[in-house]
Amino acid sequence: MFMATGTTGLSSASLPGGETVHSVFGLLDGCFTLPELQTRLESHPSLVFIRSNISSLHTIMIDKVSMLSAKTFEQCEMVCRVSKQNNLLWGGIQVIVVGDFRQLPPVPNFRYGDRGEFCFQTQLWENTSFHVHTLHTALRQRDSNFFKALVNMQRGTLEQNDHQYFQHKPNFETTSETVHLYSMNIDVEQHNLHMLEQAPGEAFVFRSKDTGNRTDLSHCSAIPALTLKLNCPVILMVNLGPGLVNGLRGTVEWVNMGIREVRVKFENGRVVNVGDYHFHTYNPSIKQNTATRQQIPLRLAYTLTVHRAQGLTLQRAVMHCTGMQRPGMLAVACSRVRGPGDLNTLVLSPNSTACHPALM
Repeated sequence: MFMATGTTGLSSASLPGGETVHSVFGLLDGCFTLPELQTRLESHPSLVFIRSNISSLHTIMIDKVSMLSAKTFEQCEMVCRVSKQNNLLWGGIQVIVVGDFRQLPPVPNFRYGDRGEFCFQTQLWENTSFHVHTLHTALRQRDSNFFKALVNMQRGTLEQNDHQYFQHKPNFETTSETVHLYSMNIDVEQHNLHMLEQAPGEAFVFRSKDTGNRTDLSHCSAIPALTLKLNCPVILMVNLGPGLVNGLRGTVEWVNMGIREVRVKFENGRVVNVGDYHFHTYNPSIKQNTATRQQIPLRLAYTLTVHRAQGLTLQRAVMHCTGMQRPGMLAVACSRVRGPGDLNTLVLSPNSTACHPALM
């Protein structure tokens, strides 16, 4: 059996029957160490389905592999080996990985002991002995010169002629389809609230229901007060089932404060009533969940972080380059649009186009 999976909800949704890496391999949010995960895999009743699915595979494909950390990469291999009850690497399963390491690197999670290292920096990557095939055709950008400039930006080698594509446009037209991209969540929240205040209509505020250790809830991805209006853009924060994945954008059509539901028309055509979701916070020092936040799993989406935007095609976009210092971040942001006329960059600095040292 063949399975296609991806490191993000959006990359998985674009694949036939695709699920996220964390879902396929039973990793939850990456909170477990390798020995802890192996113990759970061998003894926890809820992971029987995971073992059964993996044991039937002969090939697995992982998309957006650049965002797969060394820690997660090694955990996926162990899950395959244990599930197949086969001591060969990956349990003898053929593994196909797809991605561009000059895009966004893995996000570190020091709380869970994940330093955000590239998966190719592991001994496992070398031992797996991948056969490399390079893809040359760009499907999003049709302007070959613009695409070349994006590639040069990824490599940190912008040429003089490339700069014309990334200049500030004072007369850039902002439409309802324009999305602003920032590097930091706090900038995104401030801009989203500013845009919401300017939008017409009544504001609906969903306040979360919190239990447990309030301090640990600072690590929760759901916000304590979610403010929405009809027709405002939103993004889904969790995987709710096939086609309803983390990162999917949509528009609010209806709100019911009494039963705490929001009807959203998503970009894939699905219209869904989204209700409360239980976000659990895990404390690795005592190895258990310590807090729960009950909240609507949506966020405003007038503005997005670059990480949220990876995998999206945007009709028009404004890049707020201040803070875009991580290697690959600005190149990923600018490549969300089809052509240079759909792009406006603000405060571009040379540091924004640096290449990751591990890729030099």
